[in-house]
Amino acid sequence: MIEVLKLGNAQCIEIFTEEMDKLYIGQGYDLYWTFNTKRPSIEEYISMVDYKTGALFKMLVRLMTIKNQTSLPIAPDLNRLVVLLGRYFQIRDDYMNLTSVEYTDQKGFCDDLDEGKFSLTLIHALENTAEAEYSILRHILAQRHIANGMSLAQKHLVLSIVKGAGSLEYTVTALRKIGQEIDVEVDSIEDMTGIENKSLRALFEILKV
Repeated sequence: MIEVLKLGNAQCIEIFTEEMDKLYIGQGYDLYWTFNTKRPSIEEYISMVDYKTGALFKMLVRLMTIKNQTSLPIAPDLNRLVVLLGRYFQIRDDYMNLTSVEYTDQKGFCDDLDEGKFSLTLIHALENTAEAEYSILRHILAQRHIANGMSLAQKHLVLSIVKGAGSLEYTVTALRKIGQEIDVEVDSIEDMTGIENKSLRALFEILKV
C-alpha cells in the first residue's frame, strides 16, 4: 500500500483495494478448505487460484496500464493472459513442492502437506484413487490437522498414492495445456502490438515443466 500511495494516483489506490479484496477472498477459501479438511472440486480450486494468485497479476497489469502512456493505437487486452499466468504459477508451485529437490532444499520436504493445502495434484488423487487409498488419504489429512503436520512416513505414503492415481502426470498435462494457451495469448498480443516479448518468453521457458 505504501508503494501504491507513492504513485500519487487515486485510481491506483482503488485498483490496489479491489484486487486485494479478491486476493483475500481466494485466500479465505484456501484456508477454509485446509482448516476444515474439506476437499474442493477442481473447478472450485481453479476459481480460488483466479482470486488468490490471479489478483496479484491483474493488479500489476492494471497499475502499469494506468501509469504507462503508450502510443499504440489499440491497447492489447491482457486479462486472459494474466489469468492463465496466475493459474500456471500457482499449479506449478504446488507441483514443484511435491517433486522438486530444489524446493525441498529451500522449504523442506513437501511442506505443503504439513500445511494441509489442497493442491490440484492432491484433489485429483482424492477424486481418482481407489476406495482404500482414498480412505488412507482422508485419514492422514485428518491426522495432519490434529498433529499440525505430517511425519516423513506419511508424506511418502501420500506421494505413493498420488503417483498411483496418475495425479502427477495429470498436473503436468494441465500445466502444458495452460502453457499452450499462454503461448497463443502472447502470439496474439505480439501480433497486435508488432513487438516481440522476448523477456516473457524466456521467463516462461525457464518455468516450463
